[in-house]
Amino acid sequence: INTVSGMTTSTADFKLDYIYLNALLALDTKIINIGLGLSFGFLAKAKAIDNFTGISTDVRNSFKSTDISLIINFGGYFQIGKIKFFISFDVRIGLTPINKNNTDVITLKNYAFLVNFGIGI
Repeated sequence: INTVSGMTTSTADFKLDYIYLNALLALDTKIINIGLGLSFGFLAKAKAIDNFTGISTDVRNSFKSTDISLIINFGGYFQIGKIKFFISFDVRIGLTPINKNNTDVITLKNYAFLVNFGIGI
């Protein structure tokens, strides 16, 4: 976001923190897993940080409190000795706008690419 004041231009970065609950249908074998489902997000914190001044402002009232996203998941399992490992990749595609004012010229949606790694014994 650019804000112009006289001859000074300032930009801000937005930091949005969500708590997500996922519901996936998955095909899971001993070698791979593939999943498709929905993710329900609940906005925990929203800040705008001015890149010129470094001042942080709470902007939670500018965003909806919930978010619904489609999740596509692909992963695999492998073993080294007696230790089991898994790695998976998730793509999260926002289905609903997250900005409160739907008459805005810009519609904001969440998108994410996640890498998950785990170790089992």
